Amino acid sequence: MSTSNIQFHHPQGRDGAKRSKGKSSKALKIEAVERVVECHDDYMTFREKKLERYEAMEAVRKHELERYEAMETAKLRTKNMKLYMKLKEKPYMDDSDKKMMELLESALFGDN
Repeated sequence: MSTSNIQFHHPQGRDGAKRSKGKSSKALKIEAVERVVECHDDYMTFREKKLERYEAMEAVRKHELERYEAMETAKLRTKNMKLYMKLKEKPYMDDSDKKMMELLESALFGDN
């Protein structure tokens, strides 16, 4: 075996160091800081969009909750009115019926 055919390779890191001699270490630090600032700006933009989507979803949820509560109130009012009409048609009322009638009147028509 002859030694003239053997090629010696430097480690890859050493070659990379030779190529980067053109830039100063200060320029490299500035580029690194610029990349960090750019990533931070992208992240903040992402967070703002995410917050906007959350606020929109929250507004929709609040509107749906208000609609649901209004429907439940209407159902309860209808149920109370049916019960009130049933008690009103009763020919004889005992004390519990009279008390129920008073409660229903105050709930349906307010306290006068």
